[in-house]
Amino acid sequence: SQSVEERQESHQSTPLASDTSEHEFRISGARGAEARTVVTGEGVVVLEGSFAAPDEVESTPDSTRRLRAKLIQEGALSSQDSRFRFTRDVLFATPSSAASVVLGRSANGRIELVDALGRSLKALEETPKLANTTLQPPSGA
Repeated sequence: SQSVEERQESHQSTPLASDTSEHEFRISGARGAEARTVVTGEGVVVLEGSFAAPDEVESTPDSTRRLRAKLIQEGALSSQDSRFRFTRDVLFATPSSAASVVLGRSANGRIELVDALGRSLKALEETPKLANTTLQPPSGA
C-alpha cells in the first residue's frame, strides 16, 4: 500500500492537485463523522481509520445511500462504536461524494473539506497562493 506521500507525488496531474495535495483535509459532522482526506489528481481519498456517520438523514440522495451500502457490502465501511469506520483508503471521484458518504447527507465537499488552518478546499481553489502556505509548528514547541 502506498503511503500518503507516495499517493500525493503520483497524482499531481492537475493544478488543483499540486496546490492542495500537500494538505490533509478533514470532514467533521454530527453523529460521529470525522474523516481525514487527501486530494489527488483522481479525486479525494478518505483515509483508513476515518469515521462516517452511522446512518443517513431522511433527505440523503439515493446515489449516496447506494454508495454507502456498496462500501459496507465490500467491507470498506465497518460498524464500530455506533458509527462506521473506513477499513481502508477509499478514493471518491469528487469532494462532494466523499463528504456525502462521510456525513450521511447531501454535502458540498468543496466547503466541507477543511485543512488544519480552517481553510476550505473552495477557499484554497479560489486563492491558490493560500495552498502554498506551509503549516508551521507553534513557536516555543
